[in-house]
Amino acid sequence: MNMFKHSNLKTWTITTLVLLATPAVAIALNSEPSSQRSPHSGNHLLAQTPRRQPSVTPPSLEVQPGRPSPAQFFDARQAEKANREIRKAQEKAFSVQFLADQISSPDGADVAMIAADILQQAEASYRSGQFFRAEREAKAAKDTYEAASSLYEAELGYVMGRRGPSGPSRSYYEAPYRAQERIARAQAEMEYYRSNSPMVSNLIQRAIDLASSTTQAQAQPISAYNFSELARSRAADHLARAAVHLMEADRGF
Repeated sequence: MNMFKHSNLKTWTITTLVLLATPAVAIALNSEPSSQRSPHSGNHLLAQTPRRQPSVTPPSLEVQPGRPSPAQFFDARQAEKANREIRKAQEKAFSVQFLADQISSPDGADVAMIAADILQQAEASYRSGQFFRAEREAKAAKDTYEAASSLYEAELGYVMGRRGPSGPSRSYYEAPYRAQERIARAQAEMEYYRSNSPMVSNLIQRAIDLASSTTQAQAQPISAYNFSELARSRAADHLARAAVHLMEADRGF
């Protein structure tokens, strides 16, 4: 009996050693936990399953919070420019009112009223978010106020500067020729872009009327009369500029 038990123990020991010496079984028993062994395998060998590759999330292309987009940055700059031009036109309106209190000029008063209407348009465009249009309309208003100022100075007989009366500057001497150039450009743009704005037509026509009789004023000696002609030519120059700015506002560039 003892001999039979000893024989069975010896047989079981040899079988165990043979199984452990098998490479596949050794790897399965030593390298993987028992929870990953296949329950359907008689020897409990490891069930080989492919591992899932980690997912890669692409970088986000959205604008980071707190940083304006290029379009927003452009709108902010355009709004700043429009606001600056509106303020310039408003300042010029005050200076024209000061001249109106000094002397009467029917032409100057009419042009000042036109400038006020254009300035109101610029302010309305700014409030509605049309900043480019507001900027160009504000420039047109400022040039129209400059024209009104020159018409009042034509009645005074001298230039009213920030520090009081003064003589004519270079812009007055060049005004007869500059006015002709500006008027020609305004007429060409009006025809090319087919502008049908009544305000543009009115400004150009007023510029033509003011410049029609002043082309020879620069060659004459400066006097009160000649200065008046130079000032009227300067007014024509600014009216033509205002017409060009209004056409830019209408077409958007």
